[in-house]
Amino acid sequence: MKLPWRPVAILLAAALAGCATPPPEPVQQQSLSGRLSLRVERPGEAPRSMAANFELEGDAQRGRLLLDTPIGTRVAEARWAPDGAWLKSERGTESFADLDALATGTLGEPVPLAALPDWLRGRPWAGAPVATGATESLFVQRHGQQDWQVSLLERAAGWVLITRVPPPAVSLRIKLDEH
Repeated sequence: MKLPWRPVAILLAAALAGCATPPPEPVQQQSLSGRLSLRVERPGEAPRSMAANFELEGDAQRGRLLLDTPIGTRVAEARWAPDGAWLKSERGTESFADLDALATGTLGEPVPLAALPDWLRGRPWAGAPVATGATESLFVQRHGQQDWQVSLLERAAGWVLITRVPPPAVSLRIKLDEH
């Protein structure tokens, strides 16, 4: 008995589709957004500061940071991956070896941008040891990594304060939006 070709093909395709499961979606970390202000104080110089709205996606290995003025004009877009970092601004697109080089080249200071995704999510950054005596559970209170102090005491209200005291003093105040 010869079966009609088209109905058999449709039935076979439907049966196979029922057995196949689509690949899982890649795990995406929730983006973070809010306002940030950066202040740098060098001895003998006037303090420098900047403020911007931001949106941060990704982690220390791969991500994107958008900076906008309070009225919504894009100031800069930073992207990074294992093979480098790029900054797009009114000066065009610049390439850097990594996020540390991008921070130093644009901010004049080695601000640990790679640590921000973890610190803003309330956890230690895997790229540096936690300060002596601190534990991961204490990180939610006040925590040190490298020369930086991360205060999450007001994290429930959306505030994260990141400071470096050795000259030049750097403070980064971040107010996270609610998600």
